[in-house]
Amino acid sequence: MVAALALAGSVAVFVAMLGVTYGFRGVPTSTVNWQTSSPVSFTFQVTPKLAALGVLLAQAFGFAGGLPSVIRAARWPVAQVLRQR
Repeated sequence: MVAALALAGSVAVFVAMLGVTYGFRGVPTSTVNWQTSSPVSFTFQVTPKLAALGVLLAQAFGFAGGLPSVIRAARWPVAQVLRQR
């Protein structure tokens, strides 16, 4: 059970690190204010604090997403699961 949760958490951290590495770091972006039809331009700035927060949130979501399936799998006897395959 611990190994499966660790795997879910490590995959979440890996995906978070990809997002930090290849994410919107200083990319100028713009959108349109639909009420005035004027363009609004801004730049994403990913600071180390935001990157760490993103990784921690990814870890928490990976843990929370993997927990129900791990609990369900831990309750089944191994012999019964292998017979069904």
